[in-house]
Amino acid sequence: GWKLSFSNTLGEYMVFANDEAAAARAPAGYVTYTAEELRALGGGGLNGEGLKQVHEAKKLFGGRIGDAPTKPKG
Repeated sequence: GWKLSFSNTLGEYMVFANDEAAAARAPAGYVTYTAEELRALGGGGLNGEGLKQVHEAKKLFGGRIGDAPTKPKG
């Protein structure tokens, strides 16, 4: 499942999802973090400024934290 939560650090709501399937069912218009992304971010150990930077990047690019580009085969 997913949970909508307000962040005092960011001053806005965000969605925490158990996995990619839950993230796909989360409401549109909010930045969504999966459990895998949070682990990649050190389990939430970012300071406030670091969290703001990651959050703004996710809003801008809509990407997932921790996704690495795949090498072309061949």
